Amino acid sequence: MQCAICNSAVTIGFCDTCKAGVCDDCSTECRKCGKRVCSKHFQVTSHGRKLCGECWKRREEKQAARKVEKAGSAIQAVAAEGLED
Repeated sequence: MQCAICNSAVTIGFCDTCKAGVCDDCSTECRKCGKRVCSKHFQVTSHGRKLCGECWKRREEKQAARKVEKAGSAIQAVAAEGLED
């Protein structure tokens, strides 16, 4: 079976997202969960880690939660300063 992306190499597996048959060159393994995804369905972090869509979404949600938590801590610190005056 030929790769659905390049149409020249032999398929080694299937994209976990779109189920297309992919070769080694046209796919990657998610660094977090190990799922194989085609070149259309992965994201690269600022540190060069390739993540599947599901792991990328979880990463984004965690980062957003950290930003909210950090902002809440800053607001509490400012409020505490105001009480000391």
